[in-house]
Amino acid sequence: MQTKMKVSLRVLLAAGMLATLTIAFVSCSDDDGPSNLQLSALTAGSIDLNGATSPDNVPADAAFTATFNTDLDPATVTNDNVKLTREYDNTVMDVTLSPSGKTITITPDEALGSGTLYILSFGTGLQSS
Repeated sequence: MQTKMKVSLRVLLAAGMLATLTIAFVSCSDDDGPSNLQLSALTAGSIDLNGATSPDNVPADAAFTATFNTDLDPATVTNDNVKLTREYDNTVMDVTLSPSGKTITITPDEALGSGTLYILSFGTGLQSS
């Protein structure tokens, strides 16, 4: 019998929607300024977390990759602007953030709980380069 680690990442559906809603859209009258950020993909390995249904096969040791429509300003990819919150007690999880171009890899410092809902949010300080 194969046991699946179910990390209820309704978070990922919720995170995808929440991320889209919570990303700061930078507006500027100057064409040389930062571009508007839009989340274009959210994955855990090869698992799409931004789909219509929440996956139930996200491993407890998953790293998440958020891909945006434009390059990010690495100085704004901070724990103040990218948060993974455990829903049942509102604990903000410690994560390691690795920005590279249009992507941020978000790696939780501890294993995710089985059957636990997590919310990934992007703050208003996250900006494009």
